[in-house]
Amino acid sequence: MDDLGGISERGDDGQRSDYFHPGNLDRIKDAPPYATAVVYRHDVMTMSELARRGFHLVDMRGEIWTMRRGG
Repeated sequence: MDDLGGISERGDDGQRSDYFHPGNLDRIKDAPPYATAVVYRHDVMTMSELARRGFHLVDMRGEIWTMRRGG
């Protein structure tokens, strides 16, 4: 996950995951219900914005954490 421009990859369940960081916070509001997002564990600002927009943590292993938006 070196591309900070906004990368996408498949999670364990086959769903698309978007990587969010301070440079693309404006995309969070456009995420559809049940969207999966990945974020660096030290990026508190982005995690906070994701949580404010309905995302919750689903995986906290390693440096990259996964959040999912409710429906």
